Amino acid sequence: MTNDGQRASVRSCQHWRREGGRHVGLCYAAAGGAIASLFGIAAPWLIGGICLTTFVALMRPFAGPPRLLIRASSVALGMSIGSRVGVSDLRLIATWPLSLAGMTVTVAAMFAGSYYALRRIFHWDLPTAFWASSPGALGIVLAMSSQAGADVTKVTIVQLLRVLAVMIALPSIVGPTKAATILPSSRLLGIGLLVFLFSLAGGLALRRLRWIKEPTAMLFSGIIVSCIVHTHFSLDGNWGDALIAPACIVISSNVGSRFSGMGWRDLVQLILPSTLSLFVATAIATAGSLALTLVSGLHWSQVLMAFAPGGLDALIAAAILLGMDSLYVATHQVLRLILLSVALPVAADFFERRVRAEKSARATSGVSLT
Repeated sequence: MTNDGQRASVRSCQHWRREGGRHVGLCYAAAGGAIASLFGIAAPWLIGGICLTTFVALMRPFAGPPRLLIRASSVALGMSIGSRVGVSDLRLIATWPLSLAGMTVTVAAMFAGSYYALRRIFHWDLPTAFWASSPGALGIVLAMSSQAGADVTKVTIVQLLRVLAVMIALPSIVGPTKAATILPSSRLLGIGLLVFLFSLAGGLALRRLRWIKEPTAMLFSGIIVSCIVHTHFSLDGNWGDALIAPACIVISSNVGSRFSGMGWRDLVQLILPSTLSLFVATAIATAGSLALTLVSGLHWSQVLMAFAPGGLDALIAAAILLGMDSLYVATHQVLRLILLSVALPVAADFFERRVRAEKSARATSGVSLT
């Protein structure tokens, strides 16, 4: 075999190994969901998949699912939400401003509380404590923390353990209310698949608009297209749930793959600060949701799901599987992502100036002493 042929063979093997790793993660997520379903666990395709893929990733790393499947899972969630929206639901949106304002205050309080705990109790440096305290926007946090001089290992582990704990514990605590039926009839399944294709095309088109980012573009496309179909054709049934189980499998595989390559030693060393950060954020989210429930009369479990500092896709999927008002949860979770996406760069610039000022002051005092 020639050198060119050998190189082509190596590239082909690497490609199949990488793609095979992605498929292995999806298989583990499906297996975890099936096992959880047998034991009657709440939101089984989400919790079971996340638990098994996370354990496997720590033992034997694997790649996350392809980007197209991740986008498709967001579309599937939006499609399920839109298929449930009626005229009465749209009228209820007018009662949400107080809830959205309460969530904004809660997000700020979660950020401040976690930051204070990591700085005062564990004496973490300012950049690391700042980026580890963000209650969401994981992608932005991981991308910007390395540029800000933060300890990326600490930030990554604290963020991922918080997301993992919220995703696993919250559906179990809330409990199985009116669980969504996952398998629609063959006629409704065909309608759901057709709507999905239109929604996916619309989401890919929305991605080209700079002010709409993933997964919001995909989620909004699914909601809008399925809502139009649902209201215009007066379709009844669970046609919007056709792809919920596959979407949960993709989400679970994506979450678990983020733990690939992490060392057990780092996890053990950071378990205490991660637990404290999680406890502070969860306590504040619980208090905020209870306060809003007393004022607005909304169902507490629904408000808690909307305020929780977890993964956007996973919490929306859990709300669908547990039969909650998924439009309410999705609206609040998307707003939280938007707020953090806008506020984090501004706040990071402020803290960066503060760090530079502290270093300058220390340098000046050192020169004066000598």
